[in-house]
Amino acid sequence: GSGAAEGAEGGALVKKKLSFLDRQFDSEIVNMAVPSYTAMLLDPIASTIDTSFLGQSANGALCLAGVGVANSILNYFGFTFFFLVVTTTTTVASTLAESAFRTAQMKDDEAAQSEEEGGGGG
Repeated sequence: GSGAAEGAEGGALVKKKLSFLDRQFDSEIVNMAVPSYTAMLLDPIASTIDTSFLGQSANGALCLAGVGVANSILNYFGFTFFFLVVTTTTTVASTLAESAFRTAQMKDDEAAQSEEEGGGGG
């Protein structure tokens, strides 16, 4: 009897508290993640293409030496500053989630207050 009622109330409470976890930010997350992952995946492919074309030239060894150094420098700076993408994305996501949670809490508080006022007046 009361155990089932408490379980139902607990489930409703969990659902109510997690209501801020809806899918409204999914498209924004994908829009931020896809370019980042694409860049990470295309970097080795671009290096391979550069190497294959330059290796076929008349001065292949010299060209390959140059592209090897250039790729190393490019990768160094790319991976060194990649933390900006990671930290910015994490910070934005945390801020949005916190804001949505606060908004949900305020709505819950307002709904509870209006229920109390409505229930007490009858």
